[in-house]
Amino acid sequence: MSSAAEAGYDSSPAVTQTIGKAAEVPPGTKKIFIVKDKPILVINDNGTLYATSGLCSFRDSLENGKLDFNDRDVKDNDGDLVINTTEMQLANLRRVRRSHVTELDKTAPIVVVGAGMSAATFVEQARLTGCTTPITMITQEDFLPYDRAQLSKIPATPGKEIELRDGDYYKENQINILTNAHVNYIDVNRHSLALSTGKRLRFSKLVLALGAEPKKLDIPGADLKLHERCPALTSKKHS
Repeated sequence: MSSAAEAGYDSSPAVTQTIGKAAEVPPGTKKIFIVKDKPILVINDNGTLYATSGLCSFRDSLENGKLDFNDRDVKDNDGDLVINTTEMQLANLRRVRRSHVTELDKTAPIVVVGAGMSAATFVEQARLTGCTTPITMITQEDFLPYDRAQLSKIPATPGKEIELRDGDYYKENQINILTNAHVNYIDVNRHSLALSTGKRLRFSKLVLALGAEPKKLDIPGADLKLHERCPALTSKKHS
């Protein structure tokens, strides 16, 4: 949920709904309520009511979590808990900032090699700060950028549920994503690179967001290829 000030940024229909009784959330407690199939956490902090998304960033319940909050979109109306929000806020409990870039330059693109968290954050912030240069991301996987950490936390989650942004987001922000591609060679002098697909790309700027590998310990068993034996922990393909 966002604050009342943020709620004014969208023009979707208002949602005002009685979700339960104030007595269900006495001072010092919190409880999950469902509003149009969305989990909403209501907190009673010494008599002051707050409402926020019922899910953490890993989409697990916040009912037993520790919180720092300031959203007051719920009130006690003669014993009834009444929530005030909008259709848009309910549809997208994780707020996505929108860029104002509509037209791109005719220059060579910024090429981002990698599609992990840092790569996805870079392209998003580039558009939010007004970058009008074409952007191309290159990933060796079949998928859009996703939250790899969730593969071990909630491995049964469907693939689309852990995407950092959906396909429409990248289309709207004119970010081109090349999947199933490796970079074989980079020619820094000519500002170009060669892909495993046989395609060559020119770039105006190059961002290497290649991620990292954990340091291998010098202990018995360190040479075992666990990433091959436990693919569910390293690839969305097996989630």
